[in-house]
Amino acid sequence: MKKIFYLLTLAAVTLTACNNDPETKLEIGNASLEADAAGGTYTFNVNSNSAWTITTDNQTWYTVTPTSGQDNGTVTVTVEPYTDAAGRSAQITVTADDKIANVTLVQARPAVPSDPEATIKKYNRTAGTVTFEAPEGYTYKIACDSDWARVTAQEGNTITVSYDTNASGSSRTATFSVLTTDDQTLETFTIEQSANLVEKGQLVIEEVFFTGTAIPDGDGSTSGDQYIKITNNCDETVYADSLIIGLSALSSNVASTGAYWKYPETPDSVALSSIYMVPGKGRDVAIEPGKSIVLAIAALDYSKDNPGAVNLSKADFEFYDENDIYPDTDNADVPNLVAWVKSSFTITILHGRGYESYAILSLPYGVNLDTILNEYIWKGERTFIMNGEPLGKPRDFSNLGFLLMPNTWVLDGVNCAVEQYLGTLAFNPSVDAGWTGCGKIDDDPDRLGKSVRRINTAGKLADTNNSTNDFQKDSKPSIK
Repeated sequence: MKKIFYLLTLAAVTLTACNNDPETKLEIGNASLEADAAGGTYTFNVNSNSAWTITTDNQTWYTVTPTSGQDNGTVTVTVEPYTDAAGRSAQITVTADDKIANVTLVQARPAVPSDPEATIKKYNRTAGTVTFEAPEGYTYKIACDSDWARVTAQEGNTITVSYDTNASGSSRTATFSVLTTDDQTLETFTIEQSANLVEKGQLVIEEVFFTGTAIPDGDGSTSGDQYIKITNNCDETVYADSLIIGLSALSSNVASTGAYWKYPETPDSVALSSIYMVPGKGRDVAIEPGKSIVLAIAALDYSKDNPGAVNLSKADFEFYDENDIYPDTDNADVPNLVAWVKSSFTITILHGRGYESYAILSLPYGVNLDTILNEYIWKGERTFIMNGEPLGKPRDFSNLGFLLMPNTWVLDGVNCAVEQYLGTLAFNPSVDAGWTGCGKIDDDPDRLGKSVRRINTAGKLADTNNSTNDFQKDSKPSIK
C-alpha cells in the first residue's frame, strides 16, 4: 500500500508542475510608427517572456534590426527618404509562439511649400540655353506654358532649358512649373525674353574723347587719339553684339542746323551720317555690370610719340575704313567695327572741335543693312544761309547717304556742342534734352586733351536723358 501511495503522489506532483508553465506573453510598446519624408530611425519595444521573431512585408524602403530576440527588447526601423506625392505604409509582424502582434509603419509625403519660389530671368532676343535647379526631396514633373522654350536636358535636379530667337517684335515670357506628381507647385522658373538685343538704360555712352591730345610745338595739331567709351550701367551682364554706333549728320552750329535742313522741330528720328556695328552673333561681346568697351578711332599707342597722349592699343574695337584714297591703320590685335554707312570717302574721325553728336542704337529683329539703305535714307534738301539770308535755291542732299533712324531704336544719345555757336541740337529732347562739350569758343585751344565724361554717383552713371546734367565738360580722359 505504501508503494502505491508513493506512485500516486509522484504523478500528482508531476501534473501540477506541467500545469504551472507560464503562458506566452507578447506586447508591443509602440504599435504605430509615423515617419516624415526625410526618413530616419524609429523604434518600438517588444515585451515578451519568450523568444520572438520579426517578419516584414518585403518592401525595400525600410529595414528592421534585429529580426529576432528573447524576452524584452528594442527594435530599430530605418526608413529611407521619400520624394513622391502619395504617402506610403508597411506592416511589420512580431511572432512569439502562437502570439502575433503587428506594427504599422506610415511615411508621409514631402511637405509642399506654401509659397513656392518664383525665379525670373531676363534675356535678350537671341536664342540660348539656361539651367535651373529643381528643389531637392521631391519626385517632380515639369510643365511649360510656351512653345518657344523647352526642356532639353535633365540630370538629377538640374534642368536645362533652350529657347528660340524672339522674332515676334515684342517681349514675351515662358514659365516652367516644377510640380509634384499630383500637380502641386514646387517652384516656377520664368524666362522674360526681350524683342531687343539691348534695352534702354543698360548701355550708355560714358565718355567721348573727341579733342585729341595736343602735340608739343605742333601748332594746335593733335595725336588723333580719339575714342568713345560705352558702359554697362545696369546690374546684369549685357551683350553688345550688333550694337550700332552713329555719328550725327547735323551739328549744333547755328549756321548749319534746324530749319536750314528742313529738319522737323521735334523729329521722331535721329539724323546720322555714319553708322558702325559691333560684330557678334548675340553673346560674343559680354559687358559685365559697371564694365566698359572702348571704341578707338585707331587702336594705336599714341603715347609712344607723344607722352601725354592715350595708349589705345588695347582698345576693344577700332573704326577701320577700307578705301582707295587714304589708307587706314589696322591693329590686327583689335577687332574692327563693321562699317555699314560712312560719310567720309577716306577715314572716319570724330569732329575735333565738338560739333558732332553721338548715339548708340539697337536694331529690331530683321533690320539689316539692306533694310537701312532701302527704307531709312534721309531724302530732303538743304538751304544754305549767309548773313541770315538764303543763298540760292534749296539743294537736294538725298544722295549724301544720310540716314533717319527712329528714336525708338536709340539706347542713348549725347548732344555735343560749342557754346559760342550753339544752335539747334542734333538730337531732339526725346533722345537728349541737353548738351555737353569742351572749351567755350570755336577751336578753343584749351579744349585739347579733354573729354566729356558722364558723372558717376555711388557707382552708377548719371542718366537723366539730359547731357547738360549728366556729363562733366572739360574732363580728364579716363584712359589716361
